[in-house]
Amino acid sequence: GFAEAIVAMLGAAVPVRPIASAELGRPAPRPANSALDTSRLAELLGRRLPPWRDALARYLEAAR
Repeated sequence: GFAEAIVAMLGAAVPVRPIASAELGRPAPRPANSALDTSRLAELLGRRLPPWRDALARYLEAAR
């Protein structure tokens, strides 16, 4: 997951405990395994967004 990727990319020795989405107590129901569809944005901008892991790595590198 996202938190696990952050910890791994930072090389941090921090335990991450995955939880089910139902444990978050969100006010609105969310579909399982859903990801943001960026195809319309890519169409409008004329370019695709990078994969989230690549974007996260660039962000973490810039934040150091």
